[in-house]
Amino acid sequence: MMKTSPINPILLDDSENHPHNHRLGFSRSNTDILMFHFTRNSQKSSDQSPYFSQPQDFYYSHTSKTLSSSLNGNIRKVTTDWTIHPKGGDDLYAVLRMPIIIGACFGLIPIRGLREECFHPDKQVFGWKHIRTLITIIVTFLIFLNTFFITHSFFIGIISKQNNSAGSLVLSFSGVWFYTAGTLVYAFFLLRSKRLCAYFGHWVKVSEQICDTLQPDWNICRDVNLICILVLLDCLAENTLFHFHAMRPQQRGRMGSLTFEEVLRDYYNSNQYIFPFFNYSPAVTLGLLFTNKLATYAWNFGDIFLMIFSRALYARYASLNSFIESLMVPDGSVCLIKKGTVSWANVRRNFLLITKLLEEGNQLLSPLIWLSYITDIFFVCRQLYEGLAPSANDRYPINKVYMAWSLFHLIIRTIGVNWMAAKICESAHKISKILQHCYPEEYDDDVRRLERYLSTKIIGITGNGCFIITRSFILMVGDERNIYVGSGPSSER
Repeated sequence: MMKTSPINPILLDDSENHPHNHRLGFSRSNTDILMFHFTRNSQKSSDQSPYFSQPQDFYYSHTSKTLSSSLNGNIRKVTTDWTIHPKGGDDLYAVLRMPIIIGACFGLIPIRGLREECFHPDKQVFGWKHIRTLITIIVTFLIFLNTFFITHSFFIGIISKQNNSAGSLVLSFSGVWFYTAGTLVYAFFLLRSKRLCAYFGHWVKVSEQICDTLQPDWNICRDVNLICILVLLDCLAENTLFHFHAMRPQQRGRMGSLTFEEVLRDYYNSNQYIFPFFNYSPAVTLGLLFTNKLATYAWNFGDIFLMIFSRALYARYASLNSFIESLMVPDGSVCLIKKGTVSWANVRRNFLLITKLLEEGNQLLSPLIWLSYITDIFFVCRQLYEGLAPSANDRYPINKVYMAWSLFHLIIRTIGVNWMAAKICESAHKISKILQHCYPEEYDDDVRRLERYLSTKIIGITGNGCFIITRSFILMVGDERNIYVGSGPSSER
């Protein structure tokens, strides 16, 4: 026997200016937005979709054919009503799709079903027996081999006491940590892709639960794609300059007449850590160059992923704030929230659901956050040290250009990661100011409980619970770097 227990949809006013119509993107002419009411047999409760454990109304901008096939539901009625917006921040996979596709092209993200524009639990999946997973494993192993080779050379240099000054050790160790970070980023996405797919599904489920108090962010896809493209283009330019910077002076003088063979041999000779293991050959040199580029991309993509993930998360809090602010009306010299337009119990519930989403994101990304902080801080200090210390290569303009560009690239990227993460804390705590615009007669227990929660807890991206990224934390990290720079190169002079 068929059972149904649908939730009650919000009833929309006939007016185009009704608050629900405005904030939920409802339009009379929008006939593509459909409400599907599903019924399921009680004996088939183990549906493939993790979103629904019982029959209910589902709001999504898909065709009936897609919904019927992917959710195994029987359509009872179709009516025009309110919706969630995949491209407005309600579907994290849809928002991050372009960067994820770029990551998959480099073998970094072994997730299937990337042709789909929106998340489907039976399409975007991770499997150990898939070709993409095999590619990720191979790439991870190749970068790990490079890590082993350069680490071997580093310890041989220490044992033989060659250039054991502090500055030389820092410069030598930078290669070790560079390939180590690349290996760890690939390993992170290999081991966390399954949890990432589950998180995409949970994000959509939460969006369905809180869409009555959110306004869509139509700029989020643009911002995410722009961040990804700009950082990658800057990375490409910085890495191109690096090869000119690393070229030996005798080769740089005849750059226009160099053959491909000579360029490969020069690259092989500039990576002396490989000498004990392989003699020169074009295949070995191309493999060395290939793994170097993949490690470079992995390091940059780790920071890109944290930036765009933070952008999506702080947009959830900002949307909730915008929804409440849109209901403010002038009352004398101040604006107060219109009486009877906000259910503070729903606001508090939805705020806690978003915070739960943030906490699960912290659990998912904590290793990547730690790795990003360690790597970025180390290489910013390393570039500052090398840029301030005197060098025989200072007479070449290309070296000065590279050092300035590389330092600028690292600082901007590090600030970007921190700034985006800090905006989560800023957006989450902004609601405490908005609550002050509530009428006294509507200042109920839910408002008090939410205020108490905000006053006793700092909400934000964390590094495994050891630190929370806020603006004050950014300044504290900047002070530590200044201390390092102020005491570094002087010891070498």
